[in-house]
Amino acid sequence: MPVDYAVVLPKVDACLHRIRTRLGHEFHDEDAARSLHEQFATGQLDARHVIDSTDQSAEEIANSIEARRDAGSLRVR
Repeated sequence: MPVDYAVVLPKVDACLHRIRTRLGHEFHDEDAARSLHEQFATGQLDARHVIDSTDQSAEEIANSIEARRDAGSLRVR
């Protein structure tokens, strides 16, 4: 069965800012966030699956994912 995937990965500073300012969540471990970010940022991900969401709204991110999916660039080969 075909699978599409996208990794939404803002810059680390944006991740940390979002952790500090987002309301209604229980995750506040900045060291863990840095570690997870580093793992994704240095992992062996095909660049076509990675979306830098640093300066994008949720709607822009969703539109980007949808456009890439429709173009077939998120498909796992």
